[in-house]
Amino acid sequence: MNQSFSNETEALLDQLIPIKGLPNHLERRLLQKAQIITLGRREKLDAHTENHWILYLLEGDMKIVTSDRRQPEDMSVPSPRCQRPIFSGHTLKGVALAISNCRVIKIDRQLYEVLLKEQDDEGMEIHDVQINPEEGQLFQQLYQAYSLNKLDLPTMPEVAMAIRDIMDDPDVSAEEIGRVVQLDPVVAGGIIQAANSALYRGNRKITNIRDAIVRIGLQATRDLVMSLAIKNIFRGSTAGTRKHMHNIWQRSVHVSALSYVIARHVRHLDPEQAMLAGLLHYIGAVPILTQIDHNKTEFTDAELDHALGKLQVLVGVLVITQWGLDGGCGSVIEDCTQWQRDPSPQADLADVVLVAQLLYLQDDQLPLASDTPAFMKLNLGELDHEGLPAVIREAEDDLEALKALLGTHHQ
Repeated sequence: MNQSFSNETEALLDQLIPIKGLPNHLERRLLQKAQIITLGRREKLDAHTENHWILYLLEGDMKIVTSDRRQPEDMSVPSPRCQRPIFSGHTLKGVALAISNCRVIKIDRQLYEVLLKEQDDEGMEIHDVQINPEEGQLFQQLYQAYSLNKLDLPTMPEVAMAIRDIMDDPDVSAEEIGRVVQLDPVVAGGIIQAANSALYRGNRKITNIRDAIVRIGLQATRDLVMSLAIKNIFRGSTAGTRKHMHNIWQRSVHVSALSYVIARHVRHLDPEQAMLAGLLHYIGAVPILTQIDHNKTEFTDAELDHALGKLQVLVGVLVITQWGLDGGCGSVIEDCTQWQRDPSPQADLADVVLVAQLLYLQDDQLPLASDTPAFMKLNLGELDHEGLPAVIREAEDDLEALKALLGTHHQ
């Protein structure tokens, strides 16, 4: 059950990693939404279910079993290990078993990330940015909503959530996945359409969802279901936001299709993961436009461009965290506009989405795709007179099939 906080609990925050880096006034805001729970012997905590919390052991003994460790990890109070979260941020498959009666503090992960960014941005002044007062007013409204955790984040589509949960079972079958997918006829139709498209090049026509899943593969089906399902969150309630949602969806679909084709060219990358990452790279724009709808705020294109440029990455990471997706998509959102990023000699998903954006946008204010470290690592060859590599030119039919599958005419 939940328990009240003592002075000792407040002092404890100064020892917990990474929370101890926050100033005291921000730590107190964390405590306002925190919970302390008790667990009896043999009770469990599930990493996936608790993903929106950062958990720390206050009293007792636990055994931690996660997918990223070969052996169970023992955890006892007091020990230096208890200064770190029970589950790391990227762990979605894991269980913490109480060996004795335990007390656990639960810190709101989303609020922590907001406060961390607020700490980084403290003292930021609107006049530091080259905008006029009207543009600054819209940005201030949105930034305040973001800082106070009042942006309305979209919920993960039901079918995508169900597929995410069922895929936690390593023994899940195509029949079981098919039963879940069929709950959404549009997504089910898209899976069958994909299986019959040139993307998967089968020898016979697929007519049922089970055979489609077998042809596509279980993990690829998971990413494809998510890609097909999220289309419905790109909706506005006014003519102005509907237009911008439409434009953002168009951009996302094109970048997604390009990301798929590029990743298919790189042996160690997964095309369906790249497709999903490309589709989600601008997801932070959705809550911002929803907030504008909710406040009935009038804005110009210049105002919106400024607000999106400053905030969509921060908000996008919140969406991905709330949805419980793995760290890959969050890293893509954070890094895919860092045009000269070069963290590793090997290309990653952020490199793919970065290059896909540059190939799609063809913006004079941005670098050429071929001038980025990401492009060189992807080994895509030279650009032609229209700024596209041969790999993209040769995949035009597949690009069109992907855009048709995702629906570029969404409105």
